[in-house]
Amino acid sequence: MAVLVAFEGIDGSGKSYLSALVAEQLKNLKLRVIHTREGGQLQSAISRKLRKMLRDPSNLELSERAEALLYFARELELAAQRIKPHLSEDCVIIVDRFFYSHLALAVARGLNYEESAKLLRFATVDVKPDVVVLVDVQPEVAKIRRKIRKIMERRVADFSRKGLVGEKLHILMRRTLLKFAKKSPNWIIVENNGDINAALEIVMGQLSNRLGILYEKRKTKIIVPRDEQLEVVCDDGSVEKFRFSFYKALAHLAEENPKEAIYLTNRVGSRFLCALRAKFVDVVPDMVAYTIHGLTDEQSWRIRWKLANRVPDYVAKSLEGLNDEESWRLRRILLGIAPSEVAVSLSGLVGGEADELREKLSSSVPDSVLLSLKGRDDEFAWRLREELKNNASESALALSLTDVSSDRARKMRRALLEKEPAYVILSTVGLDDEFSWQVRESFKEKARKLVLRSIVRLDSERAWQLRASAGDWADEVLESVHGMECEQAWSLRKRLKDVYPVEVVESLCARNQSDYTWRFRWQMLRRFPRVLRLARNIEKALWRRLGE
Repeated sequence: MAVLVAFEGIDGSGKSYLSALVAEQLKNLKLRVIHTREGGQLQSAISRKLRKMLRDPSNLELSERAEALLYFARELELAAQRIKPHLSEDCVIIVDRFFYSHLALAVARGLNYEESAKLLRFATVDVKPDVVVLVDVQPEVAKIRRKIRKIMERRVADFSRKGLVGEKLHILMRRTLLKFAKKSPNWIIVENNGDINAALEIVMGQLSNRLGILYEKRKTKIIVPRDEQLEVVCDDGSVEKFRFSFYKALAHLAEENPKEAIYLTNRVGSRFLCALRAKFVDVVPDMVAYTIHGLTDEQSWRIRWKLANRVPDYVAKSLEGLNDEESWRLRRILLGIAPSEVAVSLSGLVGGEADELREKLSSSVPDSVLLSLKGRDDEFAWRLREELKNNASESALALSLTDVSSDRARKMRRALLEKEPAYVILSTVGLDDEFSWQVRESFKEKARKLVLRSIVRLDSERAWQLRASAGDWADEVLESVHGMECEQAWSLRKRLKDVYPVEVVESLCARNQSDYTWRFRWQMLRRFPRVLRLARNIEKALWRRLGE
């Protein structure tokens, strides 16, 4: 008889990677293994189609009940095709996410637990896992992993419909999954906040007992906790001590997890962080190229030229908005191998060679050319929009209207709203007109993250009411007050400082160098001395302050 092992966990927990490692280990032990998500892809065409539909942000208006039914349908179809036919065979069936995640999602969406649980009982009447492995992780760690994964998979601008409600969704889902695990004897809780190898050993140890197989523990280096204690400083005289302790912690993390360490250097050009990127340029070239976006120091330029052929896409993107001769020389070289990214790098550049290049690239990479038109309301931009609207995606057309407030732009947004509501919302960033507010009101529950991003720096009564209604659901509420110094902005930061400490500090803006702001930064570091992302934001502010 088959043994069915299900892996559960929030997005970014590492469950997919861990389930693949477990499958590999079991195969090495000569067991027959069936993984229903082999190679990261659901092994059912119908399930894949349902997944695509559920992720598609154009389906924002999908109701919570319909969503729950579709998620259960996805798993039922996968079970019918890839689980049930093998239950009588001698094998191990591994499932990357089961019905429990979808019940947790339904509850997090606000659906009644008992009603939703009926779906679970119906779905699992003849398919029940023998073992459920809950891969547990702190939401902050999961969030960083999701961002890093998107960078490495070239999906930085991609977002799924599910996550648009806000970060609290993951917190609530985790809470429900932990409740399941603590009351069910066949569940195993495995923490995965650090070393994946340690998590693998725990899972294999548990499974070997249940499967009755002999598993010899591998000799692996168990990694110490990733955050070292940072020395808190309260005045300028201790700045160097802070920086030394932060650099030491970051260097330690880089030896164990270079992707995450380099990610923490993103867009900061201080001397040590530049040196750290240079040290790991051959280890994680993609991440290094991603993090030099907009930087113009000598080290960043050396990295660009070194990686131009290895990581041309991120090198080209790093030139966004740069208008010096060296930037143009590199664009010309990259034009043949990364035309799309070269086009995007023209954002913020108007006229001359920039517009000539847009014309040249408009037929081959129309979406990217449109994206480079953000903020432009001139005749050249409108001519390109009209010429490209039948060849480019409607999402790119909508985003090209970002920061454009004319009647012409509103008319186009209105025409695009039904098909691409998510991107129309994003195009209203900073706009205070009636149409933009109608759109926000329509989607403030289902696309809370995007709606909050769209009101960045707006200081109107409606904007503050919207922020208040968001509560603690999404950290984007702090992004919306980036650099704002008014009383309401400070009140919001103080209310959420224990919920989203990193985002609170980031919302201060690195260029804000007032004494009051610096006192608040040090207070936050004293409160959260082991959160490297928070320390990174302080390092960025110091870099601005010291003019390195």
